[in-house]
Amino acid sequence: MSTDTAPFFDGKAFPRWKLLMEAHLQAPGLDVWRVTKEGTRSNSARERQFDAITKSTLLSSLCDDVFNRMFASPNAHELWKQIVENHEGSADVSNQKYHVLADELTSFKQLDNKSAHDMFSRLNTFVNEINNLGLKQVTNGEVNRKIIRCLRKPDYDIIKTVLLKEDSDNKTPNEVINTIVAHGYSMGIIKQESTSTSSQKSLGVKHTCKHQPRRQEQSSSEEEEDDDADEASSSSEDEATSRAIIFY
Repeated sequence: MSTDTAPFFDGKAFPRWKLLMEAHLQAPGLDVWRVTKEGTRSNSARERQFDAITKSTLLSSLCDDVFNRMFASPNAHELWKQIVENHEGSADVSNQKYHVLADELTSFKQLDNKSAHDMFSRLNTFVNEINNLGLKQVTNGEVNRKIIRCLRKPDYDIIKTVLLKEDSDNKTPNEVINTIVAHGYSMGIIKQESTSTSSQKSLGVKHTCKHQPRRQEQSSSEEEEDDDADEASSSSEDEATSRAIIFY
């Protein structure tokens, strides 16, 4: 197995690196990943070869700071376990992380003017972080029910009622999201969400680029000064009216 394509770990975003490394070690054969996760079954040349491949891959993927703390591990299994413990913490730390993430998941909701896809992307981040802790796996059914219950009111009330009557345990989250997106297009919700942000930005540009009242040359007569004041007041009112029209 080539170590050139192994995901590099710079000490940050450990959950992502861990997932990528697991997939990388499983790719050439499940025995390599087995030795990483469980250790060698015997002292045979075959088992020791799996261990050497895995250890070389792991060490080659570490930045200097992490490497200097891990290189003394005697085998691939101990090396992997030490990397995980150093970046995920002990069982107590994992439990604390789990409860924090679970609380955030409970209060999770779809944001205003954000699509179902955006909501699912944010939700999936929480789910993956919880599952990576290895304490409790969030099932597809639980994810589906969370997706349905946190849909924004009143835009998704109809599809929410329909989906709650169905068996969400036998669907994947992607199937549920696709159903919601299809409903969004049919009801015009998706179009509103996609144009809302650009409209707000456009409003900001228009407001800053509005024509300012032309300054009048100063006059020594009181009559001309009064005319200037009246014109400035009228121009200000016109500008306010124009902004209101743009806003609505």
